[in-house]
Order: sequence, then structure tokens, then C-alpha cells
Amino acid sequence: MAGRERGGRRMSEQVQNQGVAKKDPHPFKGTGRRPQFHALWHLCELGVVDAKDSFLSKAWKKVEDYVGSDKRQQVKVAIIDTLPAFTHPNLADAIDPAAICDFTLSAAGKPFQAKDRRHWDYGAHGTAVAGLIAARPTEIQMIRPARFDGDGGQYSGIEDKHPESVSQELPYCGINPFAQIIPIVVSASPDPAMIVAALKHANKIKPDVVVIADSWEVKGSAYPAKEKDDDTQHYTDYATPIGTRDGLKTWEDAEAVLRELCTATFVFCAAGNEPRDRMVYPAELSTAQSGPWAVGACDFKGKDLTYTPQSDAVRDGTDNPRLVNTLSSEHPRFDNKVQKLDPWAKLDEELNLPDYLFMNEFPAQDIVATDVPGPAGYNPSNFNHLPSKKNDKHIEIASLFCRFAGTSASTALAAGLVSLAIALERADGKEPGQTKKGKRPYKGPDAGTSELFTLDKALALVQSGFPRHLTEPDEDDSATQAP
Repeated sequence: MAGRERGGRRMSEQVQNQGVAKKDPHPFKGTGRRPQFHALWHLCELGVVDAKDSFLSKAWKKVEDYVGSDKRQQVKVAIIDTLPAFTHPNLADAIDPAAICDFTLSAAGKPFQAKDRRHWDYGAHGTAVAGLIAARPTEIQMIRPARFDGDGGQYSGIEDKHPESVSQELPYCGINPFAQIIPIVVSASPDPAMIVAALKHANKIKPDVVVIADSWEVKGSAYPAKEKDDDTQHYTDYATPIGTRDGLKTWEDAEAVLRELCTATFVFCAAGNEPRDRMVYPAELSTAQSGPWAVGACDFKGKDLTYTPQSDAVRDGTDNPRLVNTLSSEHPRFDNKVQKLDPWAKLDEELNLPDYLFMNEFPAQDIVATDVPGPAGYNPSNFNHLPSKKNDKHIEIASLFCRFAGTSASTALAAGLVSLAIALERADGKEPGQTKKGKRPYKGPDAGTSELFTLDKALALVQSGFPRHLTEPDEDDSATQAP
């Protein structure tokens, strides 16, 4: 644990800063300047840390005392995603390269070779997801640039008074900095054979949480066409075998393995990034009693962001899915239903847009996540220098982080909260599924209710257990749903 390696400092001491800056109540339209905000503001809103100024966290302290230096006590979170940059300074202690299994080239899977970084150029999504869940605060060594000697007319190089490198703290932290990330690597557009193999591997390694922060395209669409057939629904071409180098598999095969996985662990799927009345696949497999948990995006009040599936419409559906909403970055939207623009984005003055478009509760904060170091990723460096080993020196830190949005970010945060809740329960000697007597199993909010999924809600979810444990109490039980 990075905190223990540096004089036993607690996690909260490594991430504390001057606090979260307040939102500017009177932004200047179109300046391109966003008010300052703390990069870890979401930890405060989600109930992970107790104080914005000190970043003290009773939850972190309890889990740190429980886990100690025993990695066997770490909650295991499998992410079925692109390859995360496992030598990223904030992820190096969260990801064991030996645990990575790659299914991009063969459904048989193969252990990942630590020297093979070909996938890194395409691993920004997996890197961001991993960081939001389990990044650790750390320190790096930064190379100091050579200085120009005005008297001598030449570059001075590295002198004693200008050391070769300087120490730079990176106090970035995920929701559960005591969890272990297990990457199950798939491509950004996987076929059913790849997914079946990845899900079977997840079943085999038995993680505590599985994260699917993306959609899978069935016949080229994340929204497969549905057709009624008596009392069942099936997808057009859903059962058609798709040829791969590893044989024929169908999305029906993938669904069967996914549903089995959902009875043994907590599976979270991104609900999608379009404001429809339905979710993307496989999140739409969620029902009241089976399948994965679906995750949408909301603000700190629990209200839908502009791009997330319509929570009320989804929850009113016939399947009554288990959908929770948590934080993510907002995006502008301008259509016949919603007119909501970013008041700080740089705009063309000649457009002369009316002021009412900017008089809204557009959040000033974005979700900040880890990114692929160097010239790849969402926030690429201008330099080709790529630190390739855990303790390599850096020449910049901007490329290590990025803004992240969508229900992918929400799914990562929700999974991180549940992983932390599992650790808290185990610290008390309990396992998932031990619902408190008199409490209804947590299934998410009802339609018409805005609710932010926080650590308290995650604890209620963990106490309810996996879908096979979701049973209603007796009708005469007057207890209310767990908070």
C-alpha cells in the first residue's frame, strides 16, 4: 500500500488539499474558463470521505486496518474492458500484470505479457474505469529540464544545484484504494465468442465485483430489435451463430453465461449514453430478480443527466430492472426536448444565443480519471516519452489524467462503492447477502424517485446480496426499504 510505504501516512493524508472550490454563481457565458474544482470532488458527494478540507474517511481507515498488508483480504474487481495501463503510477499497486487475461486474439485467452503494450494505445477506457475504482495515491520522479546559461550561451545540462529529478506527489485516489483490479481484456467491439470466453473466465476466478462499463453490439446495434413471440422476447438474429477463429457462438450463449455469473457476484453494466426509454445491451438484461445491475448517470441530486436513459421510463418497463444512478460529467444538449448548454464552453459570439440557454444548473465539475501515460489516451502528451516501468521518470503529468464521462464513469463509481461496501462488511465479519432483519432487499429507487447512489446505498445493496438472494419479506412485514 502506497500509504504504508511512505512512513505509514493514512490514505486521507495523501489526498487532502485546499478543498472543493465553490461553483461560480455568475459564470461568464462562453469564456472557456471553468471554475476550479477539486479533482476528487465526487468522493465527498458519494459519502466516501467525511470532510472536504481534510479528506478524512472513516470507511478508508476501517478497510485499511482490516486489509493491512495482506493482499488476500483485498476485494477483487474484474473489469471486462480494454487493457488498462497497468504501469500507470496510480494503478501500479492496484493491478497485478500476472492476473491479466487477454481474449482479443483468441477465445482461449492467454496470460498477458508485461512487455507487450500494443493494446495501450486503445486502452484509455479501461484505464479510466480502473482508476475510478481503485487508484492509489503515490509519488513519481520528474525529470527537470536543462536550463539555458545566459553567460555561457549554452544549455547547462544537469548540475548539482539542479538535481536530475524531483519528487512529485500524485494524490489521486479511487473509490476503494484497497481493492485489486483484475483486467479481463476484450476489444472495443467484441464478438460473442470473445464475450463468452471472458465471462467464463470471470466465473472461474470468482471476483467479488464484475464491471462491464460498455455496451455490446448485437448485429451492429447496442439496441437489438425486439420481437414478441408469445410471452417471451427475443432478438432479431440474436441466436444466429457468428463465425470466429474460435468457432461459432451466439449472443444467447453470452447471455446464459452472464446470467449465471450474476448469481455468484455483483455485475454492473453501463445503461447507455442516449436519453431513450430503454437501456443498451447487456444492461437491459436486468430485471427485478435476475441479471446485472444497470447504472445510469445523474447529478448530485440524483436527477438524470442529459444523455442517460430516462430513469422513470426504464423503471416503468415490464422487466422492472434494477437501475441505480450515480455521478458523471454532464454534456450539453440542444434538441426539441432539452436545451441545456455549458455556460463556460467557448462559443462563437456571432451565434448570439439567448441567455436562457445558459441559465441552468449545469455542473461545474467533471469526473477526473486516470489516463494512458504518454502520447496515447484521451488526454495525450505532446511528447513521445513513455515511462515503461513502474519507477521510470516522467517529464510531464498532464497525460496521466483525463476528464471522463458517460454511464461508463457512473458504472465505475458504482462498482467502486460496492467494492468498498463489501470490504466494510467483511471488516465486521459479514459476507454479502446478510440482509438486516426487517429490511427489504435493496433494488434501487422506484419510478418517479430521484436518488443518488452513494456508499450508504451500496451497503444496503451488498447486504441484500446477489439476485438469487433477492426475496421479498412477508406481506405483513411493515419494514421499509433499506436506505
